[in-house]
Amino acid sequence: MEHELPLIAREYHDGLFYVLSYYVSRCLSYLPLFTIDGSLMILISYWMIGLNNTWQQVLKSVLIAVLVEQSATSCGLFLACLFESTSMIRQFILLISLLGTTNAAYQCKDNNGNNVDWFVFYKLPHLWDHPSNFPISNGTGFMYFDVNNKNWKLMPQGMDVPNNAVYYTLQQYYTSDNQTTFQYLYNDEWPDSTIWSNSSGHAKGVTVFDQFTGFWMIHSIPKFPSIDMFRYPSNAHWYGQMGICISFNYASLGDVANQLFYYNTFTYKFNLPPKFAQSFPVLNQLQNQQYNRNPPLTSIRIMKSLGGQNFKHFAKTGEWGRDLYNDLVAPELKSSIKVETWNHQSGDEYNLPSMCDPNHLQSTLSAKYIRLPFGVNYTSYEDHSKFVVAFSENPSKPAIPYVCIGDINRQSHQLHRGGGTMCIYDQDTYFQYAAVIAETVPCSRATVEKVEALEMNRYF
Repeated sequence: MEHELPLIAREYHDGLFYVLSYYVSRCLSYLPLFTIDGSLMILISYWMIGLNNTWQQVLKSVLIAVLVEQSATSCGLFLACLFESTSMIRQFILLISLLGTTNAAYQCKDNNGNNVDWFVFYKLPHLWDHPSNFPISNGTGFMYFDVNNKNWKLMPQGMDVPNNAVYYTLQQYYTSDNQTTFQYLYNDEWPDSTIWSNSSGHAKGVTVFDQFTGFWMIHSIPKFPSIDMFRYPSNAHWYGQMGICISFNYASLGDVANQLFYYNTFTYKFNLPPKFAQSFPVLNQLQNQQYNRNPPLTSIRIMKSLGGQNFKHFAKTGEWGRDLYNDLVAPELKSSIKVETWNHQSGDEYNLPSMCDPNHLQSTLSAKYIRLPFGVNYTSYEDHSKFVVAFSENPSKPAIPYVCIGDINRQSHQLHRGGGTMCIYDQDTYFQYAAVIAETVPCSRATVEKVEALEMNRYF
């Protein structure tokens, strides 16, 4: 008795099915001589499902296939013909479609343009005493490491050259389709303009998603990135800058949006396709420049990267009116921390002092000097980066290996601005940062007495 094919196979039997059968042969072979091995696989495929075709029909299939680009979706449709169950057909087509779109989905990219789960970059200050390294001496030199190689690497090219991880990652945004891609760019100093804000969140970043994956890049670079093309801003050469990029699955966009809802971001590009708004209603509020004004005024959320790495993100509103690092990060991490956040001050925006815990458990010390590999050293005054390194004040107790990278300063004015930081618990990453803050600002006696008074208020 002649084998009866499933309905989907019979539908394609008279035409397109020939092409689909070729696709599976190409997907399974991946050999250069595809006209030969593809033909062999077509014959095997026809035999497997019991089709009786003349040699002319088989030849016609091969000729058509040579002219058509390989398609993972069509491969899924063809293989689904082997299943009688319609539920299995749907599941298999979805699986193949997901596999076929993996390379096209939005993710962080490394310095070679390959997908990477997460990376960190550290743009070095403009250092005149490094004439042997042009990128450093002109203020574009940077160090880099990622999940695949957790060692600082001094890159030979500058941040302004379009062949680095930041460029490759952002290039996905520049070539994205507005109809199918969520795009969110925010910076308290807008690129290519003189527009800036001293009341919105002190936050800078980019998040781009399709309906499969996306990335969130948190950084400290003012006036970056531009809306229309990649260019490193000239005003960002002088000081050090830092950023972290993390790849996420689609569901994590809800976590990203929730945290940014606390920031009151100064947004200069927001593209929201309807499907994203339906999946995550908070995006509608962000699009309308709304943010959280009701308690709780802070949010701490565990977020898992596409590759399975756990991160802990901290966010605060300006209405909270307190120091993100001393009043939220240190207590949550249950650790003393060293904080680098650009040790500048002016008449109305003075630096917050180091806060020494009399119990030596949760002190918050501001950075004074930075010491990096490759003979690079400078003061906090020259560094616009915002990062945290946990440390232990007890010599017999090891440090908790937390490192955080964010976008808000320890300054009086920024107590009343939104912002946040992303923390990673990872021993290898911690090892790269442990000695970076070489010296901290000492606590004054007045500061110690203030902390002791705060401790007393907790009990009385």
